[in-house]
Amino acid sequence: MDLLKKRINEKRNIKENSLKAYIINIQKLNNGINEGEYKSLDFLKDIDKIKLYLENFKLATIKNYLT
Repeated sequence: MDLLKKRINEKRNIKENSLKAYIINIQKLNNGINEGEYKSLDFLKDIDKIKLYLENFKLATIKNYLT
């Protein structure tokens, strides 16, 4: 997870709070789609699973996740 934080920060140069929000949303997506601990971002490649999971949320929340 630290490597992911570092890469996001290098590419986007964002504030710490925004970075934390990104990481939290990635973890929430992972927990909603997969059972178990976050291991890689490979789960994001399964777009159909992500769409199905996001259908349970309001539009504003979906936009937040997709950001």
